[in-house]
Amino acid sequence: MMLSAGRTYCACARRGTATRAQGGYSAAYAYRYGDRLRQVTSNFPGEGNSPVYEYGGDGKLRMRGAEILKYGLGFNPVNERTWILAAKSFVYEPHKAVSERLAYFGMGFDTSNHYHYHDHLGSVRRTRHSGRQSFAAYEYEPYGKRYPSGAPFIFALHPYESGMAFYRAPYRNYSAAMARWTTVDPLGMVDGPNMYGYVRGNPVDHYDPLGKSLVITIGGGALIWGGIAIVSTIGLIWTVNQGDLYPNQKWNPIDSIPRKRKCRDPRVPPIPPIEPPRPPTSCLDLAHDCAKGNGAACVALAVLFATGNCW
Repeated sequence: MMLSAGRTYCACARRGTATRAQGGYSAAYAYRYGDRLRQVTSNFPGEGNSPVYEYGGDGKLRMRGAEILKYGLGFNPVNERTWILAAKSFVYEPHKAVSERLAYFGMGFDTSNHYHYHDHLGSVRRTRHSGRQSFAAYEYEPYGKRYPSGAPFIFALHPYESGMAFYRAPYRNYSAAMARWTTVDPLGMVDGPNMYGYVRGNPVDHYDPLGKSLVITIGGGALIWGGIAIVSTIGLIWTVNQGDLYPNQKWNPIDSIPRKRKCRDPRVPPIPPIEPPRPPTSCLDLAHDCAKGNGAACVALAVLFATGNCW
C-alpha cells in the first residue's frame, strides 16, 4: 500500500493530487503550495472525507474545517476552538519547537482535565484524570500503529490527525500504515536516495520531531541528525553505565571531567583528555554503535562533537 508515483502539479505553484489504491478502495490527497495536505477523500475502512486544512505563511496548520488552532513560539498548538464554548487548551514541555504534551484542559462545555505520560520517543502511553484515575492507555507497534487496535493519539511527538489518517509533523505527515512519510524530505536526498523513509528504519531508538531532522536516542540523551550536519550540545546526560562514565553523571568532553550536578570532588584528579578517533569511522556509525550500548563509541562520539571533527 503506497501513494502512487504519478502526481500532477499545476504550472503556477507546487500543488497537486496524489492517489492511493488497494483492491476496491481508493483515496485522493489534495495538496497546496509547499506540499501541505489540504483535503483527503477516501473510502478505505476507518477513513473518510476530511475537513479542509488551511495553513499560515509560516507553514503551521491554522484551521481544521471550522476549528481554529493557535500556537506559542514553536509548532505546539496551545489552543483549539470552534467557538467560545467549544475550546481546549494544551500544556507542553517548555523550550522546544516540538515537545511532549503534558496536559489537556477543556473549556466551555468540556470541563475535563487530562494529564499525559510518555515514553522515550515522546509517545503518549497513558492519560489520567485530575483525580489520577486512568482515562486511557496506548500501545504502539514499532512504526506507530495502535496495538492491538483503536485510534492512535500521539506517536513520537506527532499528534494523530483522524481526518487525514496520518500523524502530523511540522514539515510533512507520517503514515503508520505505510511506515513512511507521505511527501519527500524537504531537505532533499541528504539522508540517502529514499526521501520517504522514516528514521532510517529504526523507529525504536530514533524519532523525527520536525519531519526533517533525525534524533538518535542514546541512554537518557539525544543527538540530532539534521540531514546536512549533526547538531549537539556539550554535556550529554547518560542514564546507564557507559564505559568509564558513572550512572546519572554528566560528561563534559572539553575538560574530560565526569561531574554530578556541575560539581566534583576537588581531591579527585581530572581524567586525561581522550584523543578523538580519525577516519574511516563516521559520527553516524558511532551514534548507531552508541545507541546499541557501546560505551566506547559514546565517549568517542562526545569527543568528536566537542572538537568539531564530525563529518
